[in-house]
Amino acid sequence: MIVAVNIVGDSILAAGFGLAMTLAGVLHFRRSRKLANPSSRQVAEHPWQRLWFPARWYSTDKLFFQARATAVGMIVMGSFIFIACIVVLLVHQ
Repeated sequence: MIVAVNIVGDSILAAGFGLAMTLAGVLHFRRSRKLANPSSRQVAEHPWQRLWFPARWYSTDKLFFQARATAVGMIVMGSFIFIACIVVLLVHQ
């Protein structure tokens, strides 16, 4: 049995998700300093939240780097999804 797949509609939907993920990554990248400071303070105040790793791993600089790395990953993955969907649309046409 052959199942018909709506490639165009699915690709447009996935391209929209890829674009949204890229924009969310850009916003996360811009706000990473604001996200790192409260997180560092919160972990320093509550010893139960740092059971597995030493407190030096939760410094503001390290959390800032982690937030930036996460944002770059979101931008790269979102861009890849968007570009791949556009390529699928062009090949399908």
